Amino acid sequence: MFLNINCISLYKYYPINGYIAMTFTQFIFDSVFALFSLVARLELIIMDKYLVYHLVYSYNFDNLGYYGYMAVMFAWYSTCYGNIGLIVIILVMRYFQIVKSKIMTLRHYVYGCMGVLIFPAIVNLNLCAAFDQTLPLDIAYRLKLNGTYQNDLILPNTKSLAMPMNSWKFYSCMTGYIIYLAINYGVVIFTYITFKRFMIQNQESMSSLTRKINIEFNRILLIQCGSPLIVGLPLVVYIASLFTSSTWDEGGTVIVSLLTATPIINSTAFLCFSSKNRIILKTRFENMINTLCLGKINIVQVKPIEASTIFPI
Repeated sequence: MFLNINCISLYKYYPINGYIAMTFTQFIFDSVFALFSLVARLELIIMDKYLVYHLVYSYNFDNLGYYGYMAVMFAWYSTCYGNIGLIVIILVMRYFQIVKSKIMTLRHYVYGCMGVLIFPAIVNLNLCAAFDQTLPLDIAYRLKLNGTYQNDLILPNTKSLAMPMNSWKFYSCMTGYIIYLAINYGVVIFTYITFKRFMIQNQESMSSLTRKINIEFNRILLIQCGSPLIVGLPLVVYIASLFTSSTWDEGGTVIVSLLTATPIINSTAFLCFSSKNRIILKTRFENMINTLCLGKINIVQVKPIEASTIFPI
């Protein structure tokens, strides 16, 4: 959360266009996801013949009812998978901005935001449809009492939603996630390879400053695109394992924990791999030390990056 707030605070040093707006929207989205993951902590567990979605802190909002807990689950997964889609859209925008010489406007930004929200929502409708409404909300605790699974976080007043693992709705839900991830990862790989080839072919015509800034932004994008890939590959393997008997009871919880690390990776890459951002942060830190220890502030002017420098056309 702290890292994302620092990223958002740098917006005034960048030109305003659709690509930059989407980049900083990513950090707002990451902040929401980080906060949501903290409040609505989720465990994904295989218990008996069910895939159980256990809300660890559901005792804090005990009166939501079935549809309330389903809405929480829908929001969690839409935010999680939307975060993956958002990184892909940022890469595609940068590709069109540089390779196709097409300026990304606020209209493109709105379309990108709609895609980030709509496509994961469509995929997660399958998730909501797959939950068995006839099962009690304390299904995880009942299975725990039966000796099916032991977990200290499963309490009498915590709630869970579950789906039978042998139903067609379950297979439809998991297939939807695999297709969504495969499309996103395919776009990432194709776009980055094409973008990288373009940068190599045109590096002689760029100024040293333009080349330096683009190299830094390429590193940021590579890490940001790599984070969902690194996290997503185990996710795909885990989902594929659910179709077989080679299941790992606590594997879902491990994957969920990895997914929540994506915001940290994104913000760290943006802050650390840009020399301009490092200078700004260094100045802020020095001012904070001077204010606390010496009672004075050193003002350092940092010019905003010109759009033509980031996006050579």
